[in-house]
Amino acid sequence: MKKVGSNLSINELEEAIDNLCMENVQEIDFNDIKRICEQLGCTYYDRGKDRGRGAAERFSHPVLDDFPEYNGFVAIHLKHGGGSTRKVYKRNFVKYMAPGLKIIVKRLKADKDKSE
Repeated sequence: MKKVGSNLSINELEEAIDNLCMENVQEIDFNDIKRICEQLGCTYYDRGKDRGRGAAERFSHPVLDDFPEYNGFVAIHLKHGGGSTRKVYKRNFVKYMAPGLKIIVKRLKADKDKSE
């Protein structure tokens, strides 16, 4: 599986999301998802007072405030188990997180087109 790089354009980020969704694997490296989210401008809610209840890793973005089903956040659960790398199930990413990330990409592309 190809790693997600840094400093990607909006189109490259959209392609990276699509590639993760179409990848022929059962698990995805959480760091790839985190890299995509950070490049889209999402805020990662890590440990401490910012972390909500539950075991989900959450990312917020102002674009998602307009969508009640997301309530400003996209979230994913880490796969439980051993190992030094954090993994998520691909099926969970495709079902729960990718649609929210695609909304962010679509809005960012529309804003970019308006400014040009």
